This record gives sequence, structure tokens and C-alpha cells, in this order.
Amino acid sequence: MGLASPDLNYLAAVAGGVAYFAFGALWYTLLFGKRWMALRGMAADDPGAPPAMMGLTAIAGIVSTLVIGAVYEWAGGTGPVDGLVVGLIIGAGVVAMESIKSVVYEQAPWALYAINTSYAVLGFALAGLVYALIA
Repeated sequence: MGLASPDLNYLAAVAGGVAYFAFGALWYTLLFGKRWMALRGMAADDPGAPPAMMGLTAIAGIVSTLVIGAVYEWAGGTGPVDGLVVGLIIGAGVVAMESIKSVVYEQAPWALYAINTSYAVLGFALAGLVYALIA
């Protein structure tokens, strides 16, 4: 058995990664910023993430979207709904399940897990949607 090399659309992956990153900015500021900071033990006047951290996060979003795109292409995705579903499946089936270890082994609060994991699942769905719209 051999996997065929997926015909990836790199522009779509970059666009999906940028959408995922922008969604994260909204998620961790306006939507859940105060609650997330409180759960992390951070004060509102703590300095933000340095540019290198933000850049790495953006790159991670693009790489994640490349993976979503590969699965979309391997599955024979044909449109935005397929992209959204692939993102949801990867987000809920892989990321959410892997992230549960932060609660089990690190005793992170369930509320923090919910904020972080909901962002990842919805963000992956968005990235898959954007990928499929452009691919």
C-alpha cells in the first residue's frame, strides 16, 4: 500500500493558516481573553506574546492547514462543507483527545481545556473551510 502524494494548494494552506491565526486573536482577546488569563493566573497588564511567539503560532497554523488540506485531498474533498468537516474531524478526533492530557496529567482546569480545545476544533474547521474555498 502506498499513499498518493496529495495535490496540495499552498496558497489555500497559507490562507487557511492566516484565518486560523486571526480567529485565535479574536478568541483569546475579545471572546475569552479575560477568562483565559484568569485561568492561567495572568494579570491584564501582563505583556503580550513577543513577536517570535506570534510568528511561530502563525507558522503552526499554516502547517496544520497543510495537514488538513492533505486529508481533504486524500478524501476526495469537493467543496467547502467537506473542508469544514475534515477540519472538525481532525480537531475533535485528534487535537481535543490529545489535549485532554493537560487536564489528566497537569491538572489544568476543565474550563481552560474547554477554551483552548474549542478554539482548536473551531479553528481547524475554519481552516478547512478556507482551504476548500480556495483549493
